[in-house]
Parts: sequence; structure tokens; C-alpha cells
Amino acid sequence: MLVDLSKDELHSIVYYLEGMMQGNDDELEVEELEELSKKLDNIASACECKEQKKKKVNLPTPEWEE
Repeated sequence: MLVDLSKDELHSIVYYLEGMMQGNDDELEVEELEELSKKLDNIASACECKEQKKKKVNLPTPEWEE
């Protein structure tokens, strides 16, 4: 699945989901929101956006690793 969201946008979604959980008496809904929040947070942690790839510097390989 391809989703065009930045890490900041994913973190914003997680933030709003967590806000929806606060004070919510529906345990089933809270569990679903927690699961979705964890999944999105894991995606944000694991993904590498285009901006990060551009910032990477290709360092030379040390001689002892060749």
C-alpha cells in the first residue's frame, strides 16, 4: 500500500487519535484507536521519507572494511 503522508502528518494523526481516546467510555472504540495509533506510530518510526534520503551523506568505506 502506498500512502503519501509525511512523518509529521502521521504523528498528527496519532496525536488526534490519542485525543479521541481520552475520556472515551467505549472500551471497544478505545482499543481500536489504540491499535491504529500504534500501527501508525510504528510506520512513522520505520519509514524513511524523501527528505531524509536526500539528507543522507555517502561516506567512504573505511579501508579496514574493504
